[in-house]
Amino acid sequence: MGAADGNDIAVPFALLPDTAAVAPGGGLEDVGLRASLTYVSSEHLILRLFADVNRFTADTADSPIVLQRTQRFLGGGIAYHF
Repeated sequence: MGAADGNDIAVPFALLPDTAAVAPGGGLEDVGLRASLTYVSSEHLILRLFADVNRFTADTADSPIVLQRTQRFLGGGIAYHF
């Protein structure tokens, strides 16, 4: 969950060429859910999967640069340490 005042939202979510002006207020910026799974395969090898789902709210969601209110992210990684 993210919260911001109007100045924090105004810069990244305000104007692009050929878009209407936006005067964002403050408040709850987004809500989300994150899950991760870590598997220690051996003493040196770690595998990780993660997923995020976020939904923009209020003035952030109404910005002309937001194409979808709900954003999803899926990732993974492998780590080896000596």
